[in-house]
Amino acid sequence: MASRLDRISQLATVLVAALCIVSCGQRDHGLPLVLGGLPLTRVVDGDEARKAVDALHGVPVPAVSHAIATYGDVGDATTLYVSRFPDPEAARRDLMRMAMKLANGNAVFTPVEVGEMGSAARFRTLGLGLEHLFFRRGSLVLWLQSPPDHAASVQADLEAADLDRLLR
Repeated sequence: MASRLDRISQLATVLVAALCIVSCGQRDHGLPLVLGGLPLTRVVDGDEARKAVDALHGVPVPAVSHAIATYGDVGDATTLYVSRFPDPEAARRDLMRMAMKLANGNAVFTPVEVGEMGSAARFRTLGLGLEHLFFRRGSLVLWLQSPPDHAASVQADLEAADLDRLLR
């Protein structure tokens, strides 16, 4: 009985996320509708996303498009930043620039831990009470920030997602 209730709950979460996207009139970015059981609740794209990403970096980021996806509510929100670069090499350079800048940590972030995600490097740090994971997939650079108690399930869902569809 519990597994049936779990499936109904998962289906309801996906339906709520889909309705949010449709009702908000947002285009399909290829973003997962659910991460770690949290529904997609907001997407920022276009010029607004570019300005936000540039502000976080303090310099313009040379990506061709950006999206910022929020999953869940204010108290348990997870945020996924996605930037699509002109080519995989440009994405690799941007990822390595971020990793090198944060390598030893700073006033906000702990020193970066390097791990693997499939055959690619992934970087992890803690800061602002959140766990942050950033990595590259092809021409995409992704930065995921989530509360530590949701981090493992959110990361597992993101790793299983069809990321090649993002920002196409």
